[in-house]
Amino acid sequence: MSETIMDFAEPMLSNLNDNETKKKVINVAILVWNAFVLPKKERNQTIKKLIFTLSPSDNKRDLAISKTIINALMQRRKKYFSYNKRVIIDYQFSGKGEDLRLDVVSTPAA
Repeated sequence: MSETIMDFAEPMLSNLNDNETKKKVINVAILVWNAFVLPKKERNQTIKKLIFTLSPSDNKRDLAISKTIINALMQRRKKYFSYNKRVIIDYQFSGKGEDLRLDVVSTPAA
C-alpha cells in the first residue's frame, strides 16, 4: 500500500524537491484516499471540511486552489484506484530527499 499511495500522489509530487512539502501533499493524498470509500454524503462532507481546513483564510483564490487539488485527487482515485477498497489507518515517513520513504498500515474498508 505504501507504493500505491506514492503512485496515487505522484502527479502532485513530481516537481517538488522539499521533503516537508512532499509530506504535506502525501498527508492530503491519504485523507482524500480514505474519503473515497465513505458513503457519498459523508464523503462530500469530509471533502468540504478538508477544503476549508487547507484554506483557513477563507480567501476565494486559496479555496479554489484547494478544491482543484482535492477534486483532481478524487478523480485520479476514481479513475485508477477505485478497485482498491483499503483505508490507511496509520503511516510514517523515514529518510529524506530521494530516499524519502512512506510506510503505511492499511485495512479493508468497513
